[in-house]
Amino acid sequence: MGFFKAIGKGLLYIIFSPIILGLFALYAVYSVVVFFVEFIIAIIKFFKGDKLTTRTKEDEEVQRLKEAEENKPVETPQPVQPTQTVNNYFFNQMPPNMQNPTQNQNILPEQQDTILIEDKPQEIEMQNSITYEEDEEENYD
Repeated sequence: MGFFKAIGKGLLYIIFSPIILGLFALYAVYSVVVFFVEFIIAIIKFFKGDKLTTRTKEDEEVQRLKEAEENKPVETPQPVQPTQTVNNYFFNQMPPNMQNPTQNQNILPEQQDTILIEDKPQEIEMQNSITYEEDEEENYD
């Protein structure tokens, strides 16, 4: 009995295998055709400037959030106040008293009540220096 079951299965495989291979070949041809058709549609959409994909719910939500962010009023920052430099460096050397040389040597002078504020820092003028290239040109001319 097992022999007939094996023979029956073999006959079924022989009969249905061309049908299975035919279905697989049709599926392969269908896949290749769809690939080329979608490729041509994508090229046409690209040169028209259209989007290649459809919009999803997440895309719509992101677009809505971007528009809400763009429409939000922009806060103007306060103008920056220029900083002022306070210079209270001073040097006051008192000559020793000739009558009594030790008098007033270690006593600091009274400080001024006002602080001078300069609006602009002093500019330092830089002298132009000769570059190495200019020296090189002078030596070889």
